[in-house]
Amino acid sequence: MSARLVRVLEIGMFPVLWIARKGLSIPSLPISALWWKRIGLAIMSAAFGVTVWARFHWTPGTLGERQWAPVGNLAFISGLVCMWMVYVFGLIVLDQVVVAAVRRLARLLPVGGSGSLAIARHTLESRRAVGRRDFWHSKIELGALSLVAIVLCGSVAGFTIDRATAHQVDSLAFDAVVEPAGSAQSTQDPVVGVDRVALNPAVIAALEADPSLAVVPFGRVTVGPVDSTVPTAPITIVSPGDLDRVTPGGARPLGLQDGFLLSPDIDEGTLRFPAPERVIDVSTGLGTATLFHRPWFNASTLATRGWAESVWGDVPVVGAMVKYVGDDVPASDRFQYVADAAARAGAVAQPAPALSAKDVAYFRSVHDFSRGALGVLSVVVGILASGMMIVLAVRTVRTNRRVRATVAALGATPRALALAVPIDAAISLGFAFVVGLPVGVIVAAVIKHPTLLVDGAPLDLGNTAWGLWWNLTHIGWGQMVAIAAATWVLAVAATTVYGFMVARRTPVDELREAIKEGVS
Repeated sequence: MSARLVRVLEIGMFPVLWIARKGLSIPSLPISALWWKRIGLAIMSAAFGVTVWARFHWTPGTLGERQWAPVGNLAFISGLVCMWMVYVFGLIVLDQVVVAAVRRLARLLPVGGSGSLAIARHTLESRRAVGRRDFWHSKIELGALSLVAIVLCGSVAGFTIDRATAHQVDSLAFDAVVEPAGSAQSTQDPVVGVDRVALNPAVIAALEADPSLAVVPFGRVTVGPVDSTVPTAPITIVSPGDLDRVTPGGARPLGLQDGFLLSPDIDEGTLRFPAPERVIDVSTGLGTATLFHRPWFNASTLATRGWAESVWGDVPVVGAMVKYVGDDVPASDRFQYVADAAARAGAVAQPAPALSAKDVAYFRSVHDFSRGALGVLSVVVGILASGMMIVLAVRTVRTNRRVRATVAALGATPRALALAVPIDAAISLGFAFVVGLPVGVIVAAVIKHPTLLVDGAPLDLGNTAWGLWWNLTHIGWGQMVAIAAATWVLAVAATTVYGFMVARRTPVDELREAIKEGVS
């Protein structure tokens, strides 16, 4: 493989590092390396401070706003700078960890002889981790491979978390809403405040006595925009633990907790909560309250009873959302089953708000697109990993030409020389995945958390830890390991082909190339 082609591959595989290195090594700038470091540290520290400040001090919106004003541009830019900081120093740490692991494993291979394992041991032990001083003048090879593994495993983990979350949302679709007889909904905007028309507790008890029904009692409050009377919006008030009767975890994986509001993520004005995402201030009739608003693909608008009672005091139960969870009644007859049970208890059941067929079709198309995007990403990352391993194999062969020529002269067969290349690649890439897989999984669990990294979201240590645990326990480990293994096999196969190509050279050819390139 020509040196020019190798250089093109280097630039293609490590573009960000190459561009940054070139940019920081411009000799015409009258700034010393020490001041570059000080300026960079100051910028990164300021960006981190802005990011943390925005996380806890987000400017609230209000009811009636349809679009979020671009007030978070500074926080967005500072977040990008922080990501760059993590990328730069993360590469160094990853490279040092993987190099140390590779060198330790190399000590278990045979020391002497002319076999492929002995040759691979020498190449593995010659690996050198990148230090802070020569960071901009080196290729962080194994660190970059670990980063590829992190991207691949993190993407697969994030996809499976999204799929589990979508299933959780589907499970929270109810069959009916049970309310007191004669409590028809008004077509006019309701009055801001608490709905006081309570449902008879005997109705709740009668419904809960049926083991085929999951019953979630709810209250109802109406909020409005600050300093205005219209529009108003009703909110269903539930206890998060009651939703566990429908599906384990209820809406907690979506972030439902005190100060959190979930509303339908659709375009129908009768169902969508008329407010921007994230923090909003609402009028309660008694004053102003703050909520964190997040849309979800469900027809219900939910907030917690703990938040409502902290604002209004007692919030009576005015109805119950009911879902049939038995096995004997077909889906088309479940509403009638709940309606008959409500009638026997002296209440009226109405069909629960549901998403339209168009909305469901759109949701499925988004899911199918994400599945296809994951497949394309897996293929691209697999090819990228193979290309990076070929570049690494080329450098390894060029660096160890004299060793390969010596062992060939001592009797090493072309087959041993050829297999030493994929053995080196298999061990190096294997450790990159050993390090990258858990890191990618943790990163995916953190990013997919509904509140942890979202500016203005409520931050409760218990709910945060529970959300991380839920994400980690709903990752498709089998799918992720299968894709990682396929990427590893593809990369090793590519380096095997290259290994047999370079094994055709004679010891004299290897020495001639080593002298020409100045390899010691």
